[in-house]
Amino acid sequence: MLPVPFSTYDMSETEVQKQFEIYTTLRDNYNVEIDTEYPINIRDFDIFNANELNDHGAGFRIVKNSRSFYLEFIEILYRTDGRRYSPNVHIEYQTWGLVNLKSDFGHILIKPETFLDKIHDLINPVDLDFKDDPEFSKKYLVVSNDRLKAEMQMSQSFRNYVKQISLKEFVIEMVNNKLIIGDKKVVSLESTLEFARYLDAIVGVF
Repeated sequence: MLPVPFSTYDMSETEVQKQFEIYTTLRDNYNVEIDTEYPINIRDFDIFNANELNDHGAGFRIVKNSRSFYLEFIEILYRTDGRRYSPNVHIEYQTWGLVNLKSDFGHILIKPETFLDKIHDLINPVDLDFKDDPEFSKKYLVVSNDRLKAEMQMSQSFRNYVKQISLKEFVIEMVNNKLIIGDKKVVSLESTLEFARYLDAIVGVF
């Protein structure tokens, strides 16, 4: 295997090969640079509240015209018995895509709605619905800390881009003008390419 252009510290050979394959595939379709600065602080997102985050794996900055989005391979630690210094720790890398938005969306969480979500919504309504887009409202759970801002910013165009995501499971979180997308699963080429496609479509638009 050729030398990889990103840090592989503390990564297994399998993980290095997986992330290098993603890098070379992305490079065939995008203007890819190695990102070492991580300009968006992932700890700003509630998605990671229940997890411990270790050092990043590879990080890629994808440049489109004058704007950029990022694909970061983040090391997540799961403690199986909940004890801080327990040896029962599972570590995995997950792909998360990030982009700076042009507008302030407030705090919004979007994910495909499950049956349990629908039951919970009957008991304690939290889901934001769009009367002009029943297809979107039926398919996705949307939670926001500012209903009016979410309704204004999540235009039909924005919702259409979400509906075009081909993955069955994913989560989008927006905190003010920052957006993150992932699926809380181990790194895979398929999901990474789909996150890249989505971010490439919206970068500079919203």
